[in-house]
Amino acid sequence: ALALNPGQAKTVVIPTQGGWYDLKVASAADPKLVRVLAGRLEDGRSLTSDPQLGH
Repeated sequence: ALALNPGQAKTVVIPTQGGWYDLKVASAADPKLVRVLAGRLEDGRSLTSDPQLGH
């Protein structure tokens, strides 16, 4: 977990599997505020199936 103060920014290296990532962002101040980000970082290599799909 990573905690940030209001207005603070931080660069984080997110591990990927075949370029795919899955990230959840939540607020301790507001439990209803949750964002889930998932996708693939394009790097020009051949596409690999999403590991969450089991292909």
